[in-house]
Amino acid sequence: MSSLSNDKPAVIALRRWLVRLSSLPGPSLANWFVRIGYTLRLLQWTRNNPCLEFNGKGSFSNRDLFGNVLAQADISGAIDYLEFGVAAGSSLAWWVENNHHPDSRFYGFDTFTGLPEDWYYAPKGSYSTQGKLPDIRDPRCGFEVGLFQDTLRPFLAKNPLQRRKVLHIDSDLYSSSLYTLTTLAPLLAPGDIVFFDDFGGLKNPVDDFRSLHDFVAAYRIGFELIGAADYYRKIAIRITGKIAD
Repeated sequence: MSSLSNDKPAVIALRRWLVRLSSLPGPSLANWFVRIGYTLRLLQWTRNNPCLEFNGKGSFSNRDLFGNVLAQADISGAIDYLEFGVAAGSSLAWWVENNHHPDSRFYGFDTFTGLPEDWYYAPKGSYSTQGKLPDIRDPRCGFEVGLFQDTLRPFLAKNPLQRRKVLHIDSDLYSSSLYTLTTLAPLLAPGDIVFFDDFGGLKNPVDDFRSLHDFVAAYRIGFELIGAADYYRKIAIRITGKIAD
């Protein structure tokens, strides 16, 4: 006999009520509660992670954030820069132009056919370049075309990424950013930098913020916030190592 049969009548009644509630417009209702939960976590996170470089002036550009972190974290040496969600390539081009070390390598991951599913206000297929790759004429730069789930592991099998890593996560979707973080987890080292392009938007806390929240909980990766822009919509963190027991 299941141990559930030992529950008190009130608990059983509550469970029965929840099962009946699930017959309501399920996905919309469930997603709403998940969104509320992660919004509250996000608000608490911003309170617990004040940032001296916080930019609350409403700027939507991440170039100032890039420049600030580039100087403060001294990212002028050889790096492996991986960008997830490239689109037209403006951010990737910025890093190619602003890190001149001959041993640096820059990799852009994207389908170049747009979002693989609907995301918040952007329908499936948004941000497509119709398969056209950015025109970045630098031999240090290359592209991995396809879903991250199809390209990242084969890429890592051929590229050990032994330099300092700078990640730019601009893939929007929770599934994409979580897959990226979990796949790269064994390679992350103290001093590596991770940028999130759509982190702190209250309208979509169930994507980048949720992926970082869940990733840290599962892998116990320590980090510190080193930059934020546009009311925490865009952030930069520095990996500090494993969280101590």
